[in-house]
Amino acid sequence: MHGHGKLKIHEESSTYEGEFLRGQRHGQGKFSKNNYSYIGGYKNTLKSGIGTEKFSNGDKYTGLFKNDFFDGEGKMFY
Repeated sequence: MHGHGKLKIHEESSTYEGEFLRGQRHGQGKFSKNNYSYIGGYKNTLKSGIGTEKFSNGDKYTGLFKNDFFDGEGKMFY
């Protein structure tokens, strides 16, 4: 996978739509699974850069990510 596309994994009920680089999520994209979603940047399949993560319990974080974790400035809404 390389370029823009959509990946659905039926066993996990998950969907990713966005950019790929050599088979990995890389660039801007949107991932969703059940009531969870993430919209933002990816680097080597990990959340990286600016993004918004919405959790299944209704909480939401908007801000910076690095290596799949919150990193730097951001806002958490409960």
